[in-house]
Amino acid sequence: MFKVGVGASTEKATLAAAATAARRAMDRAGLAQADFALVFATIPHSSLYGRMLERIAEITRTRHLVGCSAMGIVTSDGEVEDEPAVAVLVLASDTLTATPFLVRSLRRQGGLAARRMARMLPAPRLSQDFLMLFPDTMTLQAGPFLDGLSQSWPGVPVVGGGASENGTQMHTYQWCGTEVASDAVCGALFSGGLNRAFGHTVACRPIGEPLLVTRAEGHVIFELSGRPAYDVFTGLAQEWALPDLRSAAGLFFLGFPCDPSHTRLAPGEYYVRNIHGVDPQEGSLLAGSPVREGQAVSFTVRDPAHARRDMEAMVGDLATVCAGRPPRFAVYFNCCGRGASLYGRPNVDRDIIRARFKDLPLIGFFTYAEIGPAADGQCLHNYTGVLALVGD
Repeated sequence: MFKVGVGASTEKATLAAAATAARRAMDRAGLAQADFALVFATIPHSSLYGRMLERIAEITRTRHLVGCSAMGIVTSDGEVEDEPAVAVLVLASDTLTATPFLVRSLRRQGGLAARRMARMLPAPRLSQDFLMLFPDTMTLQAGPFLDGLSQSWPGVPVVGGGASENGTQMHTYQWCGTEVASDAVCGALFSGGLNRAFGHTVACRPIGEPLLVTRAEGHVIFELSGRPAYDVFTGLAQEWALPDLRSAAGLFFLGFPCDPSHTRLAPGEYYVRNIHGVDPQEGSLLAGSPVREGQAVSFTVRDPAHARRDMEAMVGDLATVCAGRPPRFAVYFNCCGRGASLYGRPNVDRDIIRARFKDLPLIGFFTYAEIGPAADGQCLHNYTGVLALVGD
């Protein structure tokens, strides 16, 4: 037995939206009682998140709820951004088990939070199990946390998305059961007789020739291929005839290979970081994450045509992988820098998924960061969509 359903509501009244989304999910799954539920809700409902979860727990008849706040939601019914919305996925299965968890004090603990989380959960089986995470993006120390996770559970796939908001709160929310927190990480370990496949797609394409980080410290890049990083950056801005460096910092991003031994960005094998600042006196750039000397790097730009092609290719590859064992549901973690702000209209990514997996229950949210498997473990992405397909 494996039953799944997804429901959503854009009603402004929080408890009404929660009830509508939960009932739709239960009706579509054909369930009287769920084993587990994923719940994502936008910030206009934040003052009533606790009561929202209580209402969903009543209707689904499970306390095994997990999820987070979001700038927008993605479901089989469509994408909703910057508006009131609640999305619910319900699941009941005699082969798959989802074990939810919540770990607080993410900012202070770093890698310790990952090790605490690992101790809370049953030991995974590498061939089948995977972890789904929803951290507070504002307080996540991504490097120490993911390193701690890899040390605790080497080889276990991890997917997920950083909780988001709409710019009014400056903090995000995570929940497990009916407990709501900030500065936390929540999620679920999926285990049992399951089949899973993961893919990711990047909205930014590389431009120009690959470069080498020849001098850096922490987040600061001083030299690229032996030249001041600031000079390389201003030269690129001049090539693109941009009026000022502020415009350039909003247009260009840094791309790094997921495999640090690679010398250029191969399709689907790189991650993107923002340029947070430039310093003409130091001749430096400030990157969105720590940079190592000897790393390859390319400048990239957000490109909707590239993003659509890459999304279609990723979903097509997953459809081929799953051809013999169709998935039962999908979870999509979609960067806030994608969606309508990238394509000029909503539902582009949702439509691409539905074209290949027409009746597949789909849930997801617009994230502040995306987590997906990489060559050396897990990678924290930006401007990326991560798709998880799960079946029996």
